[in-house]
Amino acid sequence: MIRFIFIVLLLLIGAAAFIGYSSQTLPDWYAQEQSASDQIAGQLSAQIQQQGSANFLGEKFSQVMSGELILSEAEFNAVLLASLQSSSDGRKLLAVSDAINADLTDQGIEFGAVIDLQKAAQIDAKSKKAVDKVVDALPFLDKSKVFVAVQGQAIARQGNLAFSDNISVKIGSIPISNSILKQLGVPLHKVSNESLPIKLMKIKSVVTSDDQIILKVLPRF
Repeated sequence: MIRFIFIVLLLLIGAAAFIGYSSQTLPDWYAQEQSASDQIAGQLSAQIQQQGSANFLGEKFSQVMSGELILSEAEFNAVLLASLQSSSDGRKLLAVSDAINADLTDQGIEFGAVIDLQKAAQIDAKSKKAVDKVVDALPFLDKSKVFVAVQGQAIARQGNLAFSDNISVKIGSIPISNSILKQLGVPLHKVSNESLPIKLMKIKSVVTSDDQIILKVLPRF
C-alpha cells in the first residue's frame, strides 16, 4: 500500500492550478484531539497486539472460528491498524502518517492516510526523490501534510484484503477517477496487485455497509 501512496503523491505535479488549496484540505475525521471512535480503535488495536488472537475482542474471536466476522467501523479500524503494524509496508505507512482511517460505506471502503511529507522523505532515497519532485513542483507543500485516499470495492484476494480494479483516488478534496489515473499513466495494476494480510484471519469474501463490514473468514494462526 505504501508504494501506491507514493505513486499517488506524484500526481500532485500534474494536477490543476486550484490544487494549492484543495490538496491541503484534510478530512473531517482528522483532528489534533482524538475522537471517541479513534480512541476505541486505538485501544482495541493495542488489545489485539498485546493479548493475541485468543482474546481478540472477546466474543469476536468465536465469530472468526464460526466463519463470519461482523465488525463496526471502529472495530475494523482497530483490526486494520494491528494488521498494518504486522506488515513491513504497513509499518512504513504508519511511520509517515499522522493518521490513518477506513470509512465503510455500501459502495466499499475509503482507505485514507494523512501523510507528513517531511517524514515520507526520510524513509529511503527513492521516497525522498519522490517527495522532492512534489515539493519542487509545488513549493507551498513543503513541510505540509497531505491527505491521500484510495476508494473502491473491497474484495478478498488470496486470503487477504484488497481493492477491486475499479478504484478512485482523492488528494485533499480533489477526486481523481480511475480513467484519469490511467490517462496520467499511473500503473493501476500495482494497486490491483496489492493486498493486506489481516491479522488473525484469512478472508474469503467482503461485504460493506455504512459503519459495518461482514467478512467470511477462516482463522489464521
